[in-house]
Amino acid sequence: MPSNTEPTSDDPLRITIVGGGIAGLAAATALRSPSHLITVHERNGPDVLEFGAAVALGPNGIKMVRSMGLTRDDVNGVLCGGYKAFSHQGKPLHGRPWVSESGSPVDWWLVHRQDLKDALLRSATSPSGSGSPATIVYGARVIDVDAHSGKVMFADGAVVEADLVIGADGIHSEARAAVVQDPHPAPLPSGHSMYRFVLPFKLFQDDAGGLPEQLDYSNGVHLTLLVAQDGTDRNVVIYPCRSMKLLNIACAVPDKKLKHETTYSWTAAGIVDDMVDLFQGFPEWLLNAFQKTNEVKLFQLRDQEPLPRYARGRTCLIGDAAHAMVPYQGQGVNQALEDAEGLGVLLKNVKDKDEIPGVLELWERARKPRASEIQLGSRLAQQRLAPETFARMMRIHWRYEGIRSALPDNWERHVGRDEKEMEGDVEKAALGFERNGCVEA
Repeated sequence: MPSNTEPTSDDPLRITIVGGGIAGLAAATALRSPSHLITVHERNGPDVLEFGAAVALGPNGIKMVRSMGLTRDDVNGVLCGGYKAFSHQGKPLHGRPWVSESGSPVDWWLVHRQDLKDALLRSATSPSGSGSPATIVYGARVIDVDAHSGKVMFADGAVVEADLVIGADGIHSEARAAVVQDPHPAPLPSGHSMYRFVLPFKLFQDDAGGLPEQLDYSNGVHLTLLVAQDGTDRNVVIYPCRSMKLLNIACAVPDKKLKHETTYSWTAAGIVDDMVDLFQGFPEWLLNAFQKTNEVKLFQLRDQEPLPRYARGRTCLIGDAAHAMVPYQGQGVNQALEDAEGLGVLLKNVKDKDEIPGVLELWERARKPRASEIQLGSRLAQQRLAPETFARMMRIHWRYEGIRSALPDNWERHVGRDEKEMEGDVEKAALGFERNGCVEA
């Protein structure tokens, strides 16, 4: 544990990050600076891996990882230029390339979560980065946080005092209660659960029957959607990751059709035979693929109402701790990366711990409107939206250039001012955010 001796004005800011997943490690990477001393506290051990789930980094997320010094090769990303939708019987329905509002093509990176996490861990802890490497403390379970003093309490009785506390501990966040002190509704079931697993792409390439049309990437990689047309509200999303070595497969089904009750847990096991039964009527090659996996996870998709605030005192929330959302726009990880980038920019040159509450207030005014809007948009995307409506929503998300685009040109003058003094100007910052097109009118 880091020392709790009282810092002097020349000491680096002590930054404690609660949670060592993608959000926490992104924050550790973005905040690296000679004036920052960063410690990440992760409740799990170093050998706990991200299971069988890939993510799609849209243009906004790609900008964020690039700002952190990462390349597509660093995360084993696969370029994806659009999507193709098919019926549950495999018949083509519609498809679109990803294009900007000007009509220019844009790419997504399809990335295994573990590859992204590993790249961020290397970046956060590498001796060659800016300032001191972040320290990772494993097996550290946080039980309470004091938002104003920066004290973090652990299950083993240890107490750490920080100048800045970042709650990056997911949907079941222990830090959230310190920031959102009034009762807030717990995440509610969305009505769907999802099976997730990965398989080697080679299994499909080597199949005697040949590669199915839906997985033919000879003209460029696309997301494959298989959507039930029989009113059963089942759908499957498939895409490659890990430099085309793996296929990520996600299968959504209404809760009411499940044979066994599911939970909100990324690690809860599913039953392969149940999955096969639930997706009868889908292509034979897909049902055969189900039977080639020996491990599948099943978790209940839950919807979180937007929080009233993301920051209090010297503590803030990022990622799922702040804005957990259903995955129907693929924006969860992208928003966590945006959170981290914003903290890195606004806190880069901050050396006085007394400036932190005001900086976090400014950060919240930029981040909360956008992330909350995307939460609600993800809820809408769970419905059967027209392709153009969905595409328009996505293009709005992709506009984001980083927190600088969400704040007035003179945002630097806000740093170091107390909350009352800056109150009027941060309202202008939020309006500027909307004018930049980061929130749909």
